[in-house]
Amino acid sequence: MLRASAGSADLRQGLYCLAPGRLLCRQGRRGPCGKAPPDSPRTSPVPPRSASSQTAGPLVGTGFSRSARPGLGGAGRHIDGGGKTLARRAIPEPHPIVDRRASLLARDSGRPGYRSSHNHPSDEAAGESGVTTPRISVLIATADRPALLAGCLESLSFSRFFGAEVLVLDQSRREHTLPPERNSGLVVRHLRCPRRGKSAALNLGVREARASWLAFTDDDCRVAPDWLEVIRRAAGEPGIGCALTGRVVAGMPEGEAVTAPSLREKDREMTFRAPSFRDVLFGNNMAIPAELLRRAGCFDEGLGPGTTAPAAEDNDLGYRLLRAGVPIRYLPTMTVTHRSWRSGQEQVRLYRGYGVGQGTFYAKHARRGDLHMAARMARSIWDAGRDLSGAIVLGRMQDVRATRAFASGLVRGFLHAIRSGNAGRSGAATLTEEG
Repeated sequence: MLRASAGSADLRQGLYCLAPGRLLCRQGRRGPCGKAPPDSPRTSPVPPRSASSQTAGPLVGTGFSRSARPGLGGAGRHIDGGGKTLARRAIPEPHPIVDRRASLLARDSGRPGYRSSHNHPSDEAAGESGVTTPRISVLIATADRPALLAGCLESLSFSRFFGAEVLVLDQSRREHTLPPERNSGLVVRHLRCPRRGKSAALNLGVREARASWLAFTDDDCRVAPDWLEVIRRAAGEPGIGCALTGRVVAGMPEGEAVTAPSLREKDREMTFRAPSFRDVLFGNNMAIPAELLRRAGCFDEGLGPGTTAPAAEDNDLGYRLLRAGVPIRYLPTMTVTHRSWRSGQEQVRLYRGYGVGQGTFYAKHARRGDLHMAARMARSIWDAGRDLSGAIVLGRMQDVRATRAFASGLVRGFLHAIRSGNAGRSGAATLTEEG
């Protein structure tokens, strides 16, 4: 950010005249106080992986494109790792990523748990897992959400794929002990990140990762048991030189939560080769060759959760890759579940942040003369207005609040970045500075 903490027939039919060809998700339930604890869902059952995007929740476009808005239409949420627009087929050298303090948490061969080591990660991992070099490095950025992180790690422990390492990029203000994992083949490295910001944490992970392929998910997601296997099969195909992304479905609402932003469960594989009016790379479910990502400049540290533009870091990366001629391949079998744990009020704040990040993303490229991004900004404003009208007609106040929050954030982020010229680069702080 940019992930994301992703109905009834009569509602869909009623809105068909307002937005032909689109389906809607119904508003979820809200608690009496409208709040949920920020790092612990109200219930802890594993949400079904087959949960449909038609479950109760805020107004969400169910076309394939990623939708940061709570309504119908196209704009996603999310700018360049080095602050430069890539010319087609020309990928600049990566910008340096500052070394951070790191520690390794790997499974003790004699006990069901982790033990911390300050040895070099490659030495420790090779000794305990029997894998000299992992084939996939999974990067998970987290901050003060240990309960959600535990669920994500648990889902990874069910994987039948051996030869992966998991990097937990921890920006929490307090030290947390990782829960014991259930699969002796899962090697988890715990990297402490002094600087706040999801993009800064992911860039640290890109530097520290040892595998030739990097996979990304969020701490409030649960991956399918075959998630790593699907990535490995695709990565092993001859001539692979693209980014991978996959299906993101919303988990069932936990307690009084509303449904997380989600996508339609599209079952057709697609390859995107040029930018369009939709964002197709999903930060909570993507994989990319490590060398390709490093050459592309990694993530823009002025975008994403923990910054003043708290979204769109993955949308920006996807846009830069497509501009450079790097295809993005959508695999329907590469599936994660985005847990629905936020209350209605928290969801409104989330959409406001989506809007700010997306507006900053647009402004960053528009300032460089990118007319496509200026057109996308205009299209996003139009779509938000249409979605707001539809929510008002249907009397869906949760959707009205969320859509209005996204639209106001979109305009605010765009104007601020245009006027200041920093494209959201201020605002990232260290843990020490934040107290």
